Amino acid sequence: MSRTHVLAATLCMALGAAFVAEALAAGTAAVIATSSRSRNPGYSNMWIGKGFGIFEKDGIDATIYGANGHAESLQLLLTDRVTLSVGVQDTVLKAMAEGRQLPVVAACDYTRGIYNQVIVREDSPIKSFAELSGHKVGVASLAAQQLPFTRFSVASVGGDPDSIEFIAVGGGQQAAIALTSGKVDALASFDVAVAQLRQQGAKVRILENPPAVKKTIAGQVFAFHKPWYEAHKDAAVRLLQGMVKSMILAVENPEAAVRMSFKMYPESVPNGVPFETAVRQGVELLKVRAHLYRKDVGDMHRWCEFSPEAWQSYVDLIGLKGKVDPAKFYTNELVDRINDFDEAAFRKWARSLKVQP
Repeated sequence: MSRTHVLAATLCMALGAAFVAEALAAGTAAVIATSSRSRNPGYSNMWIGKGFGIFEKDGIDATIYGANGHAESLQLLLTDRVTLSVGVQDTVLKAMAEGRQLPVVAACDYTRGIYNQVIVREDSPIKSFAELSGHKVGVASLAAQQLPFTRFSVASVGGDPDSIEFIAVGGGQQAAIALTSGKVDALASFDVAVAQLRQQGAKVRILENPPAVKKTIAGQVFAFHKPWYEAHKDAAVRLLQGMVKSMILAVENPEAAVRMSFKMYPESVPNGVPFETAVRQGVELLKVRAHLYRKDVGDMHRWCEFSPEAWQSYVDLIGLKGKVDPAKFYTNELVDRINDFDEAAFRKWARSLKVQP
């Protein structure tokens, strides 16, 4: 990396944000915003592309920035401090329902399905979403996407979502304590966080998602600020191709992905367990999410492809049925180009990777 790039990256970290993506001599600079400051290996596909040199091979000089949630990720995107954001679709679609068209475009359907889950204590009498009616449900915050997910899920099986009291309990161990202490009767969270709580010994049970949720095969997206996207479509293709390759690598070689994640962010290695145990647990977390990294599902057969029918189901799930047209936010115009690489050869290369400590 050149001195110019090192200085730019250092400045980004000092400011707690990222520089505007622009063409530089060594390639296109791009800042990828994750929706969490955690470097949990369960979603390490967001950054391992940098560690394995995937972006560099495609002419992308990538910086990874951990945003504090989807709202900050979107704000950074709209102010051109990051190039690509994940998971901003709920806010953008809700703004559309209120008559505001944010200048954001989703050029890649990232996950093929919903990763939200609701858990209860093992000894809880609650056996289904319908039985959540009249109970207290913990969520990370009252703006968390798990809140509308839970409301929709309860309503879809004949329950009464209006009778549920939602309580903000934060995340991680704080959320687990709220559940195990009885402050809340159930906890709405996401797959990797739930799996990690169980690894840490939490005695919880996952409620089976209702049929209406299981059939929703659309989920998170990779999105750009529209002005940047319109001016840099070639770079957008290369960046998204790198994100797709990172997902494929995570599926084909989860151990290499976890080892690279720990190598990039050694502070994320759990304390108090042998390193090889940490790797094994990280692989377990990665596999929890990896089943959603699919190219072929329903009527979609290309990476990043947007299906209007699938996304109508997602709009219903977040409580906006009949209020928005998701096609005004998503585009398939780059999909053919994103898929234009030798996937079989890449998978073979990914399987061959070994990461030294």
